[in-house]
Amino acid sequence: MGHSQENKANSRAKIVAAAAQRIRESGLTGFSIADVMKDAELTHGGFYGHFESRDELVAAALDQALRESKVVYENNLQLSLKQIVTQYLSRAHRDEPIGGCAVVALGSEIPRSDGETRAVMDAHLKQYFQKISSALGGGDNHELAIPIVCMMNGALTLSRLLDDKAWSDKVLKEARDFILALAAEKANPQGKPRLAARN
Repeated sequence: MGHSQENKANSRAKIVAAAAQRIRESGLTGFSIADVMKDAELTHGGFYGHFESRDELVAAALDQALRESKVVYENNLQLSLKQIVTQYLSRAHRDEPIGGCAVVALGSEIPRSDGETRAVMDAHLKQYFQKISSALGGGDNHELAIPIVCMMNGALTLSRLLDDKAWSDKVLKEARDFILALAAEKANPQGKPRLAARN
């Protein structure tokens, strides 16, 4: 790569990183191109040398934010479901929304976005389901992975909505326990029903 091309690639990476941080803090629509270029320490006029539109930048920034926020299951593919669920449904993750799961932080905005941005989230969610399927023992476990992902995302969202920390902690704990009991029952269908034993 030539020097000028390397500089251009570095500048583009800085813009995407700045935009990824902005969407975490302000959502997909809560910032301007000028904000991002200032954060990246670049001139506003240079933006269109890297992107054709704001929508193209948002899609690239969302992709980076999602890759950065794969809290536990992307860094180490050998993590168990228990490790994934325990770290995802934790107080630390609940209390760090900007650095946490971008699906929860930005999911409600995606349906109103352009096609490229929706495609980024679509691809991420399918990978998300597959990661949980792999943690369940491999193969096609989507019939269990999908509700587990839904419960994880829903519980994290609700835990952040509750001002009462005792209730917020309870939401996280009950969701963790239920998901792990569900997975254990699926893995051991001939054994004692674990979900029934919780009642």
